[in-house]
Amino acid sequence: MKAYTLLAAAYVRSCMAEQNGSVPSEWLHTPLEQLTPQQCRAIMDYGIQQGWKLHHFKEKEELPRVRMAEGFLRAVYPQSLLDVGSGRGAFLFPFLRDFPHTPVTSLDILPHRVAFLQRLHDGGIHRLTAIQEDICTWQAPDNSFDVVTLLEVLEHIPAVEQAVLNAVRLAERYIVVSVPSKPDN
Repeated sequence: MKAYTLLAAAYVRSCMAEQNGSVPSEWLHTPLEQLTPQQCRAIMDYGIQQGWKLHHFKEKEELPRVRMAEGFLRAVYPQSLLDVGSGRGAFLFPFLRDFPHTPVTSLDILPHRVAFLQRLHDGGIHRLTAIQEDICTWQAPDNSFDVVTLLEVLEHIPAVEQAVLNAVRLAERYIVVSVPSKPDN
């Protein structure tokens, strides 16, 4: 299985911190980026043995919209990114892998999505911040983010115009938007 091993290890570390199990101390106390690939895989395997759901971290074929967005972002290399409606991470996970130094804020209205992403932060992906907020009403300062992404999310927002106006206000340089070309199945 090809997986986002570092992200899965962060998630499992966050879960391990809440239990009283016996695990090697370096799994919890070594900064995530200093763990070896073998240690990250062992942490992920531990999570699988515990029955924790790690299917979110299985690498799938990258969607065309993700490839297009990443291609543009490689050209402008954002200093910071706001990803609106990160969902299950179809764009966010490849971005975190491919842009290892870019701070990312994920904005979502669904509490379970924010809690899931908060686990990644708590497990060692400290450049990821998850916020439960509505893009239409969020009052972050103007130009707070170099780039704002709204990928396959506008069709879920009743007040599209307000969402776009707020995204424009929040973006210092660029806004990247995609909408579906056909209905989801």
